Amino acid sequence: MLRKHGRIRTMHHQSFIFSFAVAALVFLPGAGRAEDALEPPISCANGLIGGVNCVATKQDEKEAKEAFRRGVKLQQHQRLEEALVQFDEAARRVPRDIQFLTAREVVKAKLVFDHIQRGNALLIEDVREKAAAEFASARQFLEQLRGSR
Repeated sequence: MLRKHGRIRTMHHQSFIFSFAVAALVFLPGAGRAEDALEPPISCANGLIGGVNCVATKQDEKEAKEAFRRGVKLQQHQRLEEALVQFDEAARRVPRDIQFLTAREVVKAKLVFDHIQRGNALLIEDVREKAAAEFASARQFLEQLRGSR
């Protein structure tokens, strides 16, 4: 009887270990994949769009902070398209920084809004060609916003 009880305990222990291993493979993305460990780190400044798995160097972080600072100043002076370029540079260099990403997306949204407002005003004044150009610009920024998600 003692042997039987010992086997049951061993089976429960093995079952627990197996269940834990299966849960780890299911719930931890990439767990158990050897090729992930072999992938070399990618520099964030290499130009890969959306490269959130890159490794930001200290130089990337420094240049991103400088670009962000320039973007904030440009945004304060309502030079939104130039600010967008700076925020985009910051987000490209350090794509995991939520502040950089948020600033970029907020400026894009503001640009869409401004172009639509100008387009509406031009429609009221019956300047249809210029209104169409404003709406086209708004659409371009709107597509960039959708592509960022």
